[in-house]
Amino acid sequence: MATVSQTPNFRNIQGQLADFLGLKFTEETEQGRAERLSSRLSNSNNSLIILDDVWEEFDFKKKIGIPLSKDCKMLLTTRYKNVCAYREYQSLIPLNVLEEDEGVTLLKRQAGIDDDSVSLNTLATEIAKECDGLPLALVTIGSHLRGKKDTETWEFVCERVKKSKLEDINHVNCTQSGVYAILKWSYDYLKTDEIKFCFLMCSLFPEDFEIPLEDLVRIGVGLDLYKDVSSIEEARRALRSMVETLKALSLLLEGACGKEFVRMHDIVRDACLWITSKGENIFMSKIGMDLMQLTKEKGWIQYTAISLLENKLKELSVRLECPKLKILLLGGDRQSLYYNYDKSKLLKVSDECFEEMKALEVVSLRYADLSLKSLQFLTNLKTLELSDCNLRDISFLAKLNKLEILSFGDSCFDELPIELSELKELRMLDLRGCSELRRIPSNLIRSFSQLEELYMEKDIFEEREV
Repeated sequence: MATVSQTPNFRNIQGQLADFLGLKFTEETEQGRAERLSSRLSNSNNSLIILDDVWEEFDFKKKIGIPLSKDCKMLLTTRYKNVCAYREYQSLIPLNVLEEDEGVTLLKRQAGIDDDSVSLNTLATEIAKECDGLPLALVTIGSHLRGKKDTETWEFVCERVKKSKLEDINHVNCTQSGVYAILKWSYDYLKTDEIKFCFLMCSLFPEDFEIPLEDLVRIGVGLDLYKDVSSIEEARRALRSMVETLKALSLLLEGACGKEFVRMHDIVRDACLWITSKGENIFMSKIGMDLMQLTKEKGWIQYTAISLLENKLKELSVRLECPKLKILLLGGDRQSLYYNYDKSKLLKVSDECFEEMKALEVVSLRYADLSLKSLQFLTNLKTLELSDCNLRDISFLAKLNKLEILSFGDSCFDELPIELSELKELRMLDLRGCSELRRIPSNLIRSFSQLEELYMEKDIFEEREV
């Protein structure tokens, strides 16, 4: 089984299938890996490949390596009928909503209610009816009611669900709108603004993405999200507490990569982005897009958070006017760099790009080639992550006197300039994977009087001048 999603990463899909087969790839290209996978599956008897969340039809054998035959069959799940329009499938199985009694059973099971109380059964039936037999809606409401057996709480939830209405949902089909309404109610029901914003942050990452908790911690520190904490480690504990609350309410899922990761169901993510399309926090998340199309859109001024990860653009040379923007996640095409890390393929970012973003507090740049000259004007910046970047003119970062978290993970540069000693508020410095770093001035690290965490390779003192 493998998850495809809206922006399929075919190399990752091949890897998921190979893990099930115990297959180790030696090929670097997608085509080579597809041929190896196809050969292995062709020699296996009675294989079933399940592809989850397919958005569009493509050549499964060429792109992935699935040889459709009597001994290798495929099952795919999709929300879109047109995916099935271009190929003659043996069976099309519509997944209908649950019958009323099934909905009540699922709701009570999720809530942990197994008694036959007449009042609770009546309320469970009313709530299930409002959920229109949609499993995700039933699970979400049931999670809020877990362990609660008092009639007053069930009555309150029932009334709130009945009043839960969405406006301006012309772009959402009838089935989705019911789920969106329940998820919006569930979001409104969260106890604190901090937990609400933690939930919203997760929508900035791609569909089916394994979201590192550490990324959420660093974004949150930059936004002063964690109140009444005195250290970054305390912020991690606060974040984990929020995540556990959201998982208990079925708003977030366990990460497949371990306890340090979390996932967001794709429909929950869609609803989350709908929630952020209006109000105080207005997000835009365009993953795997061509930014040249986005620059023609009007209305960038209102956004407070923008995610433009894994885009297809080779160069970003426009000045983006975003005076309210506090969070920017920007990255080049990671998939094209899997085969061969080539600096010429990195997203080239001009100095003018950030000049109209002076409210920025968190910036994450990935797979980019840039001078840091324009960043010197981001005087409110508190978290800066530069991952797999080719960097020039690092000394300009000395102007960012509010900076608390600075990460250069796997980026290319040869020296940490002494000018960075001006970063008096720096609490975390991450130098892991900086293989070209050759010199750190002797008193630089000592000058960071507020530094709580320093990450670097074990051998950095053996091979570099420090």
